Amino acid sequence: MGLLLYAAVKIFDKLVFAVHRFFGFLSTAEGLWLKNSVGLIILGVLTYMVFSEYMKNRRLELRYLTIAFGLMLFQIFVSFFFMFMYLFGNVNMDFYLFPLFEKLIGIIVFFLLGSAFVYPIVIERKEKIKKFIREKISLVSTLAIMFIILITSTMDLIGSSFNNYFSRTIFVCFEITILIYFTYFILMYSTKKTKYKQSYALGFLFLLVSPVLELIQILLYQGYNPSLNVASQPFPFLAILLFYRAIYLKLVDKAHLLNILKLSNEKLKYEKKLGGLKDEFVSVVSHELRTPLTSMKLYTSLLEMGKFGKVSKKQKSALKIIKQENDRLAGLITDVLDLSKIESEENNLNLIKFNLFEISNESLYLNLAKKKKIKVTNNVPKKFIVNADKNKIKQIFINLFNNSIKFTPKKGKIIFNAKFKDDKKSWIFSMKDTGQGIEKSKLEKIFDKFTQVEEHMTRQEKGFGLGLAIVKKIVEMHNGKISVESEVGKGTNFTIQIPAKIKIKSNKTKKTKMKKQK
Repeated sequence: MGLLLYAAVKIFDKLVFAVHRFFGFLSTAEGLWLKNSVGLIILGVLTYMVFSEYMKNRRLELRYLTIAFGLMLFQIFVSFFFMFMYLFGNVNMDFYLFPLFEKLIGIIVFFLLGSAFVYPIVIERKEKIKKFIREKISLVSTLAIMFIILITSTMDLIGSSFNNYFSRTIFVCFEITILIYFTYFILMYSTKKTKYKQSYALGFLFLLVSPVLELIQILLYQGYNPSLNVASQPFPFLAILLFYRAIYLKLVDKAHLLNILKLSNEKLKYEKKLGGLKDEFVSVVSHELRTPLTSMKLYTSLLEMGKFGKVSKKQKSALKIIKQENDRLAGLITDVLDLSKIESEENNLNLIKFNLFEISNESLYLNLAKKKKIKVTNNVPKKFIVNADKNKIKQIFINLFNNSIKFTPKKGKIIFNAKFKDDKKSWIFSMKDTGQGIEKSKLEKIFDKFTQVEEHMTRQEKGFGLGLAIVKKIVEMHNGKISVESEVGKGTNFTIQIPAKIKIKSNKTKKTKMKKQK
C-alpha cells in the first residue's frame, strides 16, 4: 500500500513538473508562437461559423460575436506575425504601441462577448431593451473617461514602452470590471431555459484569471513575476475553447431543430393533402348515399299514402319504421358532412349581428318538444343582439336541443338562458334539461368525435356521436369556450361563452408570422 502511494505521489510530481514546464514553454517566444498558431486555427473556424450564421439570421448577438471573434483573430494574427518575424526572420519588431493596442482590443472584445451572451438572457426575461442599452452606454462612457484619464496622466506613453504602472492598472481594472459584471449578470439573471450558461460564465472566469494575475504582479511584484506570468498563459486559450464548445453545440441544436421543423412541415403538408382527400371522399360518398335515400323516402311516402294499393296497419307500422330510419340515416350523413366542412373551413366565419331570441324561439324546436310532452322555457331576452356566425350558432342550438330531446324523458323540462357578462366582453348561452344525466367519468370525453354516453349494446338513442363534437368545433371557431355540468338522474347543463368581439386570424397573417419566426 505504501509503495503504491509513493508511486502515485511520484507520478503526480512528474505530472505537475511537466505541466509547469509546458506552461513555462508557453510564456517563451516559441510557446507564444505555438499558442497563437493554434489560436488562429480555432478562432478562424469559430469566426467563420458565427459569421455564416449571422449572414442567415442577422441577429444582434451574432453580430457582436462576429466582431468580437474577428478582433481576437486580428489581434492574434498581429502577435503571430511579430513572433514569426522574430523567430524565423531574425527581425526584432519592437512596436512600442502594441501593448496599448492589445489592451484596447481586449477590452472591446470582452465588452462585445458579454453583450452577445447577455442579450438573449434579456430577451428571455422580457426585460426592457432600453435598460440593457443604457447599461452598455454607461460602460462605453466609462471606457472613454478611463482613456482620457490615461492620456492626460501618462504623458510619457508615446515613444516609450507600455510599462507605466498607473496606465496598466487602469486598463487591467477595467478588464476585471467588465468580466465580473458580465459573469454576475449571466449567473444571476439567466433562466432554466438559458442553454450553456455554465460554459459562458466559466469562460468569463477563465478570461478573468489573466488580468487578476497581472494586477497582482503590478501591485506586489513591480509589474512582473515569472511564476504568475507562466500561470496565466493557458486561461485565455481555455476560455476560447469553452466559447467554441458552447457556440458549436448551440448551432448543432439549431440545425437539429430546423431539421425537426422541416420534417414537421412535410408531415403537415402530407396530412393536409390527406385531409383534402378525406373531405373529397366524404363529400362524394355522402352524395352517393343521399341519392338512394331520397328515392327510398319518396317511395316509402307513396306506399304510406296507398298509391300502390291498400296498406294494412302492420304494413303502415313497418313503413313508419323505415321512414324513421331513413330520416335518422339522412341526419347521420348530414352530421358527417357538417363536421368535415367545419374542420376544413377553420376560421371561415360569416360574422353578422342578429337576435339570439329569434333562433331559440323557432316553432320547429317547440314542436319537437311537444311530441314528447317536454316543457320548454325560453329565458333568453327578447332583444339579445350578438355578433357571430348566425348559421353556425343555429347549428349549435339544433345539436344541443336534439341532444336534450333525446335524453329527456316525457314531461321533462328544457330551459334556455342567455346573458352578457358584467364586463360586456362576452355573452353566455346555456341549455339545461332534466334528462338522465351523464356520469362524471364520461364528461371529459363527451365532446370527442364518435363518442357516445351510453354503451353500444345498451343505448336506446342511435347516432355517430358527432353532434357535440360539431358544437365544440363551432364554439372554438368563435374563440369561445364550452362546458358541461351533469348529475345522473337529475339532468345536464351545457354552457357556451363567446366573445362579444371576435378576432379572426386570416391565413395570410399566419403565413407572415411563420416566416418571421423562421
